Amino acid sequence: MWRDVNATVSSHADVVGAIAARPLLRSLFPPYGINDPDTFVSAVGNRMATIRLEENAPSVLVAGAFDRPSLRKLAQQRLGPTVKTETVGDAELMLSSSDNFAASFADDHFLTGAGDAVRRCLQAKGQSQSLVSVDAYRRSQRLIDNSLPIIALTFTDDRRPAISFVELFSPSERSAFSTNASSIEQASRSLPYAVSVTMLKENGFDWTSRSAFGLFGSLVIRFAPENAR
Repeated sequence: MWRDVNATVSSHADVVGAIAARPLLRSLFPPYGINDPDTFVSAVGNRMATIRLEENAPSVLVAGAFDRPSLRKLAQQRLGPTVKTETVGDAELMLSSSDNFAASFADDHFLTGAGDAVRRCLQAKGQSQSLVSVDAYRRSQRLIDNSLPIIALTFTDDRRPAISFVELFSPSERSAFSTNASSIEQASRSLPYAVSVTMLKENGFDWTSRSAFGLFGSLVIRFAPENAR
């Protein structure tokens, strides 16, 4: 993916644009403790994912651990000389002694990010909790055409925006959720995750988004006045 992105920027942008864009692309990795993206992507292959456990919380970078020695070296550069180690389930958790940052090897995967978030991912794995067991995630898979040249997929829990949409257009002065909480909660749980797709095309990138209540609903919730919700 990293090489494809770099190639696209180089071939479809002018010289000034390409020079300006590459530092921007490289800036995607340092928040996860990766300061050498070329070495990193060579060590993990072509599939990466970020996991955000809660809205506005820091995310965790997850990738295939194809070259463990290189990944361990990159992790140690970020974690510092005095790395603390723990075992969470059957996974090794490496912790920085100076801040809340961690890296881990779990089966054939490498995880890096905020220590609390990485730990929660390992705990979920130890309890056999998997995203594929979530009904909303499984149903969102039907929105994806895997024959397309997709380079990035984003899945987002649509329940809170959907409830806000109901609240916004409720005719009652009382909160719709306060009077129909169980019904609204049950209905919101039946929604698939919203899906955003980024594709690599001949002339650059193409982005599309699909939501259970449509782009209009998403825009209404995003731009509605706070006192109208």
